[in-house]
Amino acid sequence: MAETDPSGALRNLTRVATQISYLSVFKPLLRTQCCDLARRIRFLAPLFHELHDDVVFSGAVPFPALQDALFKARDLLQFATRTSQVFMILDREQVKHRFKDVAVRFEHAISKISFDELDVSEEIKEQVALVTTQFRRAKEQFDPPGFQLYEQLLSVYNQSYDVNAETAELSLISEKLQFINVDDVKQESLALEKMAVERRDHSQKSIQDMSLVVLKKIQDFLMVESGNIIVSASEDLSRQTDESYVNVKLCPQSLVIPDEFRCPISLELMKDPVIICTGQTRVFQISVYFSHPRCK
Repeated sequence: MAETDPSGALRNLTRVATQISYLSVFKPLLRTQCCDLARRIRFLAPLFHELHDDVVFSGAVPFPALQDALFKARDLLQFATRTSQVFMILDREQVKHRFKDVAVRFEHAISKISFDELDVSEEIKEQVALVTTQFRRAKEQFDPPGFQLYEQLLSVYNQSYDVNAETAELSLISEKLQFINVDDVKQESLALEKMAVERRDHSQKSIQDMSLVVLKKIQDFLMVESGNIIVSASEDLSRQTDESYVNVKLCPQSLVIPDEFRCPISLELMKDPVIICTGQTRVFQISVYFSHPRCK
């Protein structure tokens, strides 16, 4: 809620601007846009500090508008640090709208500042004017994230479940989103689930469901690429649980049975083996031992 008291509002502006300055770990897909937004807000911080020394504002600063713009910017940047990149691509128009909205709010709020009534340096005025120009340009030129990836994600989503047939597309998607291993995809899935719980926005459930399907395909692709498992394409996609709708089988060469686990006589796999103090392995089943042909 906007602060009506000028001194309290100014403290709020400084506090939120400081919070934004600490945000730096953004998702690769929007890193450039987020860093640009955070940098512009940092350029406004000196203005807030100089206003602390100006005891009379006389309505020269539109505090509610500035606070609203800062709160919107903070929420957007926090969103960009923890949400799923796949979701951001599939919901690209909404992401574009949020960045544009923040730019419009800042441009409007800054344009309402009456610098003639404020005792601030010329350097600060020039810096604020530069930031205003940058917000205006960002409002007009911002492109939705990952246009090419958007088309590829839709293609992967709409195809029948066949990881092997989609290898080229999944490889490119993984590279662009910097998914190196399965853990990266799991983190994305957790971020998506957490966002769904926090926002409870049923209007975006379809995009969340699409994101889960695509993330599962990417995960299976990375598992296949690791060379440790084989993924069956015959399973039902509707089972989006930890048990998974993918049938995973270990490669035969990954199962190596030590020689000491086999009977030295029959070479069959021993049951309930015991390693004695000499290091030898024995099965203390006398009836079985003496029933062996060589022991008769």
